[in-house]
Amino acid sequence: MKGTWYVYLALFVVVTIWSTLFVPASLQHFRDTPVLWVVPLLNIVAIANIMRAIKQERPFYAFISSCLTIVALVVLFSAALFPNLVPAVNNPAYSITIFNGASSPLTPQDRPDHRGHRYGRWYCPTQPLSTGCSGAR
Repeated sequence: MKGTWYVYLALFVVVTIWSTLFVPASLQHFRDTPVLWVVPLLNIVAIANIMRAIKQERPFYAFISSCLTIVALVVLFSAALFPNLVPAVNNPAYSITIFNGASSPLTPQDRPDHRGHRYGRWYCPTQPLSTGCSGAR
């Protein structure tokens, strides 16, 4: 178990150094919003706590720290991309942002149709089912 933690730590350090050196734009939002620096610090503490919890034979704490590490990495990735969701490499104007990717006022709301049926109430809970069935083919 300890060996995999050391491999993870080494890969984490290499990727962190690589991303700060070769993708300097990833730090732009951290310069603009200094409170975001709390997230990498919490990430480092969570990574260190994984090994601490393993040594103390507390697997649940190690699992929680691992989950916090994943959450912190997702927040870091989101902070680096903000406001882009899908950046375009050929032209930044073609990027999907949180503004042009959001639903518009024309998106169907929970309004009755011409027969008086409301579809919004059942559409959301059944969406994963329809997505799963269409993706299974």
